[in-house]
Amino acid sequence: HVDVTLKVGKHLEPTLDGLVALLTADAPGITVTKTGVSFIPNQTDSVIGAAQRSGRRRPTLLESSINGNPTLAFSGRQSLCLPTKCEALSSGGPYTQKTVCLLVRTSEDVGKKRQVLYDQGDTKAGLNVYLDKGKLYMGAWSTRGSKDGDAWGPFHISTEVDGNQVYAVLLEFDQTGKSLRGYLNGELFGESVGVGLLPGSREAI
Repeated sequence: HVDVTLKVGKHLEPTLDGLVALLTADAPGITVTKTGVSFIPNQTDSVIGAAQRSGRRRPTLLESSINGNPTLAFSGRQSLCLPTKCEALSSGGPYTQKTVCLLVRTSEDVGKKRQVLYDQGDTKAGLNVYLDKGKLYMGAWSTRGSKDGDAWGPFHISTEVDGNQVYAVLLEFDQTGKSLRGYLNGELFGESVGVGLLPGSREAI
């Protein structure tokens, strides 16, 4: 479990306890090539960072987009992937608690295209956050269970969002409280009750 305080002002100031990964567009050591951003170093000691080997799938670095801060622009099939073999993030488990915090600006066509913001796991078990047809969705599932726990889910929660807006998005998975909660700009917008243990996966995040 991670306690997160996010100040959305001229500068972003996350205050985090127990953080596994912190990826920002102004991270020291970020690698920018002619085809886009190929690597963002993690600002904690848990994993190396997020990378994209394919030049056609690299996001673009915008020097000043959200409150004067550098931002990554994703469109189509562009993505960055975290290492697959990281027990703290995904390949360990079973996990009882997970917190995912994202700061995003939606595009004008947020009502037309599906865009994945975060995806962990596989078809058997995982977490995700995505935009589709003008809504923000969060999901959690372990449909086949594991040797550590019974099958559960899938559970999904959603809320409407507007185009060209900045949102602080937070997913909270809490097996101890058996809940999946979603927050938008600090306000709880949805909760599903009944989640169990989240098994690990070797799939990339």
